[in-house]
Amino acid sequence: MEDLSLTELVEHTEKEKPFYLNKIMPLKEALEETEKQLILNAYQSLNSSYKVAKALNISQSAAHRKIQKYYKGK
Repeated sequence: MEDLSLTELVEHTEKEKPFYLNKIMPLKEALEETEKQLILNAYQSLNSSYKVAKALNISQSAAHRKIQKYYKGK
């Protein structure tokens, strides 16, 4: 798959799986849930921690850790 910009990635994943926070929760939980959805959707679309890292503008090692964290808890 070609490299996607973050905007294209978000638009692509939003079409597949809308995600809404529909309740009041602690900000830390909301941020973690948002990060989880973004990481999982990016990895499902891109199938590479290197591509996820590039699309999300994070290091490859951070992308790898987050993918492991959220896939383990899936």
